[in-house]
Parts: sequence; C-alpha cells; structure tokens
Amino acid sequence: MICMAITQFCTGCGVCAGVCPQKCISMVHDEEGFLSPMIDENKCVKCGLCEKKCPQNTDVKKSDHSDYYAVVNANETDLKRSSSGGAFIVLARYVLSLGGKVCGCVYDAGMTAVHTLTEDISVVTRMCGSKYVQSEAFRSYDAIKEQLERGKYILFSGTACQTAALKTYLGRDYDRLICVDILCHGVPSPEFFKKYTSYLEHKHQAKITDISFRCKDRYGWGSEHRTRITALTRGREKYIYPYMPAYFCAFFYGINLMESCYKCKYAGSNRVSDITIGDYWGYYEKYHKRFPKGLSVLLANNEKGCSVIKNCKSYFSFCEELSETEGKGSNTNLYRPTHRYNSRDGFYIGVYEKTYKDFSRHIYLNKEIRNRLLKSLAGAAKCRVNRFIHLH
Repeated sequence: MICMAITQFCTGCGVCAGVCPQKCISMVHDEEGFLSPMIDENKCVKCGLCEKKCPQNTDVKKSDHSDYYAVVNANETDLKRSSSGGAFIVLARYVLSLGGKVCGCVYDAGMTAVHTLTEDISVVTRMCGSKYVQSEAFRSYDAIKEQLERGKYILFSGTACQTAALKTYLGRDYDRLICVDILCHGVPSPEFFKKYTSYLEHKHQAKITDISFRCKDRYGWGSEHRTRITALTRGREKYIYPYMPAYFCAFFYGINLMESCYKCKYAGSNRVSDITIGDYWGYYEKYHKRFPKGLSVLLANNEKGCSVIKNCKSYFSFCEELSETEGKGSNTNLYRPTHRYNSRDGFYIGVYEKTYKDFSRHIYLNKEIRNRLLKSLAGAAKCRVNRFIHLH
C-alpha cells in the first residue's frame, strides 16, 4: 500500500475512502502526521471515483450573499464554555428541540479529535470550544446520511473543507441538514498534538482529559495565551494554565498548519455552509466597548441559514445585524487564507522522531516567531490592563 494524496492540496477529509467501491482507501497519518489517504494498489481498479468526488477537485456551490450578525448567548453557562459568543450551542439546542441530532468535534478518551453524531446534550456541550487540531470528521458521514434518510434534522459543525466534504459525500441537498462552518485559521497535525498531550502527561504525572485553547476563566474572551488544561490525578481533577505554550504559539502564528490550509479555497466571503460562525474581532471599532464574556459574528449564507437564525434570536441576549464591512471586521480568513511564513519550512520534518521539546525550540528560537511573540505579549498586556481598569 502507498500513502498518497488524491489531489495536490489534500485536506484529509476522507471522502475518497468513503466513496471507494473497492474499499481500498484508508485514512492514515502521513509523513507530517496529518490524516491522508492510503491506497492499496492491489485492490484499486482505477475507476477514478475518488478523484471525481474529492472536494478539492470539485466546484462546490457557494453562497452568493451573506447576512451578518453580532450575537451573544443568553445562557451564561453555555457562554462561558464557548470560545466566543456561544453561537454554536444556541444552534445546536435549536436542532435538538426539533428532535434532531448534532455532529461536531470532541476529544475521545485518548484525546483524539473526532466528530461524533449525538442527541445527548452532555456530549453536545463537549463540542463547545476550539480544538486546534485536524479532526476525524469522515467517520460520521455514513451515520449522518442514514439519519437524514430517516427524516431527522441534523446540525453539522466543522471547518469549511469538512462541510464541503460532507456535501460532496451526500451527493444531494437535504432540507433538514443544517451545515455550520467555523471561520478557520487552519489545522495543526494530530501527531504534533499527540506529542503535546504526551509531554503534558509526563510533566504533570496526570491523565489529560481536556484542553481548552480559549478559556475565559482568568482573562475573559480573547485570542491570546488562554490555554487551560484539565488533568486527572488519582481521581482528582485539576486545572493547569501554561504560559505561552509552544503548541498554541505555533498555531497562533500559523507555522504548524496543513499545507492545504495556506491555499484554502474556502477562505473568503463566499461560504459553503448555511451558517458561518466566528469571533467578532471588529467589534470595538463599531461598539467602542469591551465584551469580556465573548461576542460572535454569524453569517447567514442562504435562505435556510436566515430562517434558522431568525428562529434562534430569542436565545441571544444580544443580536444585531451588521453591514458586510462591519461583519468582516478583522477576520482575515473572510478575505484570504492564513499566510504561510518561512518558519513553516522543515517544521514537520522527522515529526515521529522529534520530541515536543524539539518543536518548542524550533518555535521559541526562531527570530521571525520571537518578534511576533513579543508584539503579541505587548498586546495581551494591554488587554489585561484595560480589563483591570474596566473592573475597577
């Protein structure tokens, strides 16, 4: 068997494996630790279906307009566990109220990011919060199709490329499928993430059960250096708040992303989903005040998305329509993909032999990253001073 990409810019979505009539394609970790297809050439009959159905090789129908909203979840508990304004869990609860199911990303028992389909609200709440790693979404495609064929409402939440993959896999539109994509910066390698969690478990002599990269416990809503790690030691749970963890820094500065992320064809104002959710980073220019608990931007990309948001408005404590200019704000991924810096060169070479500390040295000792990190720290310090003034 050989590990190969069906397209030049593979996203690891797994559609090729799902549609292969010979079942000769499996999803494995490639030389950089990303999910990629492996083809058993002894079974392959060269039918070309994998190439035909690959979203990267297919023009997926995109939205021709978007309505923009700034929103805050009225449920304080849901808002706190969310990365920004808690938009996802509002949409999820709405679909559950219709007797539907929700598919989103959670960490499994081994801290692997996987998509799961459920109607259990306790599992849905685990989908809240950003998981900065490539997830295994392809395992849910069959279950979603089965439930749609039975007439169930389904909310699917994932990156834009995963949303495009699901639509391509299904092969047709379903009125009861509501697709929600996130404003995606890109995805790091699962192998790098595994090294990070293994390093943490060895350092703290504990089982890592959760990593929240955008925790609001200490500094409220923001983007920088808010990682909270949940560790289990002798049956007791504790929180660890690392300062400037190398893993998050690498993600924040875009040096550990999949190569296809730097050429992402979904990074723009035209979206493949019904609804797009993200942080509303352009809020201060419009409102001239802080939203310490979080504020989301919502894009309704078609009539279905508009209808869903309209039905959910009563669940928001704050919901205001924005102009396109206001809605795009400072979200650069609504304009273009994440920029690829030279620091990405060689980052994943020898990923299976490197230790997490090897990666840390690559990150902290790189001049390009160090300069950006110092600028980032200055911005974070300013935010904390402003927060102190706001509270006093």
